Amino acid sequence: MEEGLFYLTTLVTVAITNIVIVDFFYNKYQINYSERIMILFFLFVTIVISGVNTFEIPALNLGVNILQLILLSKFMFDVKGIIDYLINGLFFFVCMFSEGLAFFSVDYMYDTLSIVSEKNVAGLKMVISSLIVLLIYNLIKIGLAKNKYIYLAVRDMLFTVFVNVIGIVILVLLVKKSTENNIEITVLSLLTATFMLILMTYLINLLTRINEKYEIEFQLRASEKRVKDQLNHYERVQALEIKTKMISHDMKNHLQVMSNLIDNNSYKKAENYLAEVVREIGETQKDFYFPNKVLEILINEKIYGCRRKNIQMVVETNKPQLTFLTDFELVTIFGNILDNAIEATQEVEGQNKTIYLKIQKKQNHLIITTVNPCVNELKIIKNKYITTKPNHAGLGNGSIMSILDKMNGAFTIEISDEWCTVNILIPFEQ
Repeated sequence: MEEGLFYLTTLVTVAITNIVIVDFFYNKYQINYSERIMILFFLFVTIVISGVNTFEIPALNLGVNILQLILLSKFMFDVKGIIDYLINGLFFFVCMFSEGLAFFSVDYMYDTLSIVSEKNVAGLKMVISSLIVLLIYNLIKIGLAKNKYIYLAVRDMLFTVFVNVIGIVILVLLVKKSTENNIEITVLSLLTATFMLILMTYLINLLTRINEKYEIEFQLRASEKRVKDQLNHYERVQALEIKTKMISHDMKNHLQVMSNLIDNNSYKKAENYLAEVVREIGETQKDFYFPNKVLEILINEKIYGCRRKNIQMVVETNKPQLTFLTDFELVTIFGNILDNAIEATQEVEGQNKTIYLKIQKKQNHLIITTVNPCVNELKIIKNKYITTKPNHAGLGNGSIMSILDKMNGAFTIEISDEWCTVNILIPFEQ
């Protein structure tokens, strides 16, 4: 009976620890299989590790944990690059260290409360230790939420932490009453631990869904802001067109004034007046012409913005008709890739600050390419391209990919020799 209870407590302990590990991977990487397969994998690994732990051989336990890390990184999740493997290994080490620290703390608590560490009670000690590890993980997530590294609000995490703490307190009180001759209390403690496992699993999964919901809402707000910005750009272009007509209408008067100044030998005044007229005309000129007026406005605004930041933008196009794309989709695609290119180019030190944009139709496909200098590395998290720049969430790229998914398009980013190349391929026949 005691051996069976000890194995069950070990099973619950490993399950709680695995919740932390899987949640870490799920929020960091794209999952390769369905969630049902992920659950089956979770249960299988939990049972195997629990069985191995009953042998109480540290080297064997370490080997199984390393194998679990490899399986998660290589097969269950899309982990790429030696850096990510090292980070995941460090996370495993931190989990094991936290579990050891928590176990030591519980052991100290046992001594303080004069709890006899019999076989049936020793197993529950491991459960309490794992709940403490889970508490530490939840506190870390509160810190991430507070500093806006995740979309969850701190208030969303507080209830989970509260339940976590209550569970630890209840188990400690139950364990204090548990003795070798009091199997009923031990069973009640185990049931409580199992309930805590199920409840914490549900809460962590719920928080993951809430985080994804907040992320979508953030994307929608960002998209709405981008559309409003483009409307402002359109109004600015309309104002420039009106200004162009006014200058054209007044050109005869301007020429008359300059002629009179020259006749009166006021060459300096004539030169200044001419410079002012040229400047006014220059402000009304467009650098980019395109059949789609919304895209024309957008790219001209990006060119003007680049100029103000001492960045040159070179545009090459055979002017394809983009009637199969809505204005909203055009703004989302071009706005995001150009904003990313401008932002990356600003980070580069030196004089070579040039962005190249190509918009071409080739073999019944629209091909959009941007090439720009960059200093940040690139990684993929949950099917999103994200740079190593702090607080860069990759939301714009996610918006692009959601559009391309509907159109059977392709989206790639490559970084080589401190140059970033973005390629977008969309078939014309939709």
